[in-house]
Amino acid sequence: MQLDYLNKTSRKISKTFFNALVKKAEKIISQRISKLCPGFHSQDLALSLTLIGDQEMTPLHEEWRLKKGPTDVLSFSFVEKPSDFPFDGNVGDIVISVDTIATQAKKHHWSFEQELAKMFVHGFLHIFGYDHETDREEAEMEALAEKIL
Repeated sequence: MQLDYLNKTSRKISKTFFNALVKKAEKIISQRISKLCPGFHSQDLALSLTLIGDQEMTPLHEEWRLKKGPTDVLSFSFVEKPSDFPFDGNVGDIVISVDTIATQAKKHHWSFEQELAKMFVHGFLHIFGYDHETDREEAEMEALAEKIL
């Protein structure tokens, strides 16, 4: 899977960091990816990742989730709920606020990189229809995230 990466922050974070997570996640949920993207090989798929700050995340969170303030990650899936448009191999967009990630990492007493990886994987799983609305769904999603991380 190709990762289209845009870092709009001053923090130096390598695309390689995310590529490694994508490769591992692809292997672990390969059957789900094949089911949601029939006729496509994994290498023909693309995922977009944008890193921003809280100032940019706040209006996105308010518009798309109807919640005040920033959030850590937003996922916009193009395969979970197919639209009327033909699927071109772009599976979705993940947007991460590095400001919120830094705050959460401090709160949980682990590194920025650990929190960033955790939230990227969380967003990746949402792209492919995993959710945490019920206890069962949450347990499944957490187990997959742990396996990937």
